[in-house]
Amino acid sequence: MSMLSEAFMGRFGKGDQGPEQRIRFARMLDEMMNKELFTEFGCGRFQDGFLHLFSQDLDVLDPLLETWSFLLPEAEGRRKVIGRKAYGALLILEDFDTKGGVAPMCILDPITLSYWGSEHCLYTNGLGHWLPQNKVLPTFLDDRLYKATRSVLPDLEFTVTEILGIKVPLPLGGTMDAANFQVEDIADYYTSMAPIIRQAMGR
Repeated sequence: MSMLSEAFMGRFGKGDQGPEQRIRFARMLDEMMNKELFTEFGCGRFQDGFLHLFSQDLDVLDPLLETWSFLLPEAEGRRKVIGRKAYGALLILEDFDTKGGVAPMCILDPITLSYWGSEHCLYTNGLGHWLPQNKVLPTFLDDRLYKATRSVLPDLEFTVTEILGIKVPLPLGGTMDAANFQVEDIADYYTSMAPIIRQAMGR
């Protein structure tokens, strides 16, 4: 097992799907490394569905980047959603077509109304270092509210399109308590919240 896979699985375990995933790189070395990684830790649901990572069904989330484009910086190349967490945040690769294994890894977060990234957080070291050590957005791996909801609604599966959407984001005065969240379809959430957030942020 590679050190990267060991670090990733030490924090998140294995996904509930096999190695077939939606990340394909043009350069042969990048693609060979990628196949080895996903053979080891798989894709799909991690942490009881709190995270949904790398699987092919995430392609339905790519259009959400256009829906909330007012929060995104100008792109150098094509963006690709490679994950979502249960509160609706999207894990994104920037310009992955040309940059391959060193494509920047970023987070679009509806809770903080932010697009987070670091010049040092790239695809490979993001999987093996930044994500497992929680060096991304401080709230990204906080699953306490999700666990509380699952304890009350154990039969709710939280598929790739089901989220706990925040009603009032933190910068607009909202809080991280159960009364400020509701189960929603992620596409409906992004679409309905877009004009509200644009107006509130003057965009």
